[in-house]
Amino acid sequence: MRSKNGIILAKIAVTLSILAVVAWMFDWRAVVDQILGYHPAFFALAVAIFLLQIACQVLRLRLIAAGDGDAVAWGTLTRLTFASHAVNQVVPSVAGGDALRIVLLHRGGVPAMHAVRQVTFDRMMGLVGLVAVVLAAWPFVPASLHRTLSPERVGGLVALVVAGIGLALLLSRLIARRRHHPGPLANLARLGGQLWQGVESQSRRPVLLAAVFGVSIVNQLLWVLGFWVIAWGMPLAVTFPVAAFLLPVTTLVMMLPFSIAGWGVREAVLAVGLGMVGIPGDAAVASSVVFGLSTTLVGVLSLPLLVHVWGRPDMAEKRSSR
Repeated sequence: MRSKNGIILAKIAVTLSILAVVAWMFDWRAVVDQILGYHPAFFALAVAIFLLQIACQVLRLRLIAAGDGDAVAWGTLTRLTFASHAVNQVVPSVAGGDALRIVLLHRGGVPAMHAVRQVTFDRMMGLVGLVAVVLAAWPFVPASLHRTLSPERVGGLVALVVAGIGLALLLSRLIARRRHHPGPLANLARLGGQLWQGVESQSRRPVLLAAVFGVSIVNQLLWVLGFWVIAWGMPLAVTFPVAAFLLPVTTLVMMLPFSIAGWGVREAVLAVGLGMVGIPGDAAVASSVVFGLSTTLVGVLSLPLLVHVWGRPDMAEKRSSR
């Protein structure tokens, strides 16, 4: 428990430190003024888009479970997806919402190993969709972005994020097992084995796999559309291809387990990225904060489902047994 609390406190400290640097580098009064003057209709539209995006994630996990031979009720998938979003956006944690999704999938009747590989494969397909959107947008972005963010650098960023996620998963497992773990290399091999089994299982049903890929693309495009709507309401001169390139790259950086829900990291990266296409820093930071507030609101709206699943007797038994 002390180790978990230490990690959470470290994340909070990093988040506050990055936000303090961003506030020092840009005109925070101008940022606040732009946020307070933001039209609520654009904010509400963005929240609606992000709710639809989570519905896409429910569908993707349903297809992945079907490809693995498991039938999971829509209600179960909806509850666990929104609850995991609440964990990722509102509740500071070590492992994030993926661990909760695994537990709830298993409780919904999915074998434990199936649940692990389905959530892992779902995460991988999210990254595949993200990279696909970045590559599709690449020919349409300004030359300033071409010079700074080459495909090689983006590929290196993807590798860094994957390594960071793997290390975070290993760390969370080590904390959970304490002195009963078989070792980090064994855990990494086991996780890689589950992912490979997931790829093999899904490849046996190419139509379902193609559907999973298609839903992953739609999921990322809705994510981009939500931010583009926010930028449009600011208003910022951000084209959709620029948003489709910058936001996935920003999302990759946010996935590194350094901060709480990506706060601070998102503002810094978007300020730099949007600055490359001529957007003033204070406006870029303001759009990033409004974007973060909209996704946080979706997490807050999801909290009742998290409270519901966390308050169930069998979850209480699982917590007390740790």
